[in-house]
Amino acid sequence: LKTGQIVWTRKLSTMALLNSYLLEKENWLVHTLKNGSVLALNPLTGEQAWEAKIGDSLLAEVAPLGTPHGTHLVALSTGGDLVFIDAKNGKVMFRSPFGPESTSAPVVYGEDLYLATPAGIGKVKYFGHSAD
Repeated sequence: LKTGQIVWTRKLSTMALLNSYLLEKENWLVHTLKNGSVLALNPLTGEQAWEAKIGDSLLAEVAPLGTPHGTHLVALSTGGDLVFIDAKNGKVMFRSPFGPESTSAPVVYGEDLYLATPAGIGKVKYFGHSAD
């Protein structure tokens, strides 16, 4: 930062949640939006790469997840769905009911994925990885 000059700005359709991620391999800046969308921007230009609508609303951020198939983003929708998004193009790859509505962000630790709902917490197997 030499001058503090603003390089680009972008208006969002709704509030972005706390954590955003820079996915280096895909070169996307990923934001989780309160309106149930996940938005990827080019970090150099601010241009939208893709937007994935995964629910009516989201109260917690997506989590990046490295797999043998590439980078995925995983989220728990407020409707209780577990959703995997392909980080390259924003396509929803997998959606499954997980439990009661969730306000908790997924936690990724190594090859383990932990999810919490009001009913409890669970460890999930994904894409050929054993969670045990």
